[in-house]
Amino acid sequence: GEGEGVEVSSASLFLAIGDDLQPTAAERLETWVRTSSVLPVVDVAATDAVPSMPAGSQALAFGRSTLRASIVGDDVVAAVPAEGYVIKSAVLSNGVQAIGVDGADARGAAYGSYALLEALGFAFFHPLAPTAPASWPTELPDDATVNVTSSPRWQVRNIHLHTMHPLE
Repeated sequence: GEGEGVEVSSASLFLAIGDDLQPTAAERLETWVRTSSVLPVVDVAATDAVPSMPAGSQALAFGRSTLRASIVGDDVVAAVPAEGYVIKSAVLSNGVQAIGVDGADARGAAYGSYALLEALGFAFFHPLAPTAPASWPTELPDDATVNVTSSPRWQVRNIHLHTMHPLE
């Protein structure tokens, strides 16, 4: 991957997107994070070892990856029910702020990824036109908004697009 073996000397956003996310969701996550971050983005492939990150960096790990496992353990993710997700913040070496998110399955990982984006300031008023945060956070949140485990109340979680009155 791009982050493996590459020496990064200045603060950056290290981004890992696991292959367990659906391709469309993965592409959207990468685009939205890349276009919103004020820090240069360094891609970390899902199977790459956790890279050395300079002080002042941030790390986001969506879905199954080595970076995510260093933030949220595989045992924690394995305990999440179907379509559920876990989001956890951590401080890595050099004081790097990190947030990892994953789900019991692809749907759970996607729901968790979007929940994390909302915690970072994104809004999804229209399914195809997200609103990006006015500014990327200089410090990643580490409170109850990102230290969450969630699962659906009912057996199947789904969405309904209300398109009859788009101005509501």
